[in-house]
Amino acid sequence: MTALDRTLATTFRAARWAATNGNPVCPCCFDGDDLTKPTPDPLIPELSRYRCLVCHRTFSDVKGTAFRVCAPAPLAILAHLVLVPDPRLIPGVSSKEVCRYWGTQERLRLSPLAAAWRAELELAKITPARLAKQITAQRRAA
Repeated sequence: MTALDRTLATTFRAARWAATNGNPVCPCCFDGDDLTKPTPDPLIPELSRYRCLVCHRTFSDVKGTAFRVCAPAPLAILAHLVLVPDPRLIPGVSSKEVCRYWGTQERLRLSPLAAAWRAELELAKITPARLAKQITAQRRAA
């Protein structure tokens, strides 16, 4: 995981868990003290999954948000969609992928979490050009 990936994950968690200063809270019982150690989310490995020791349910950073997608997308692509809503402007993305991300973009457009994450990304000085370089590098490595 690159430094940019860690920054993206940190800014996402800060926006997602804004009420608790970036600390996760179980969406079922609202307990944030009795959680297991975070593990990587299988859909978006930069983010985490948690297990609540009170109600015994598992949840992730994206559960219950517009970022919960059927087809997993790298966090850099999701951040790019938040900053630049047109998926056709993502470098190295095929027309087939554009169709897949178009539905995600529509959900994000209406999401208050997307606006909060956009603000966090701007505070961290993450630009679409920087994300484009990251996406291109990830595509070459794959």
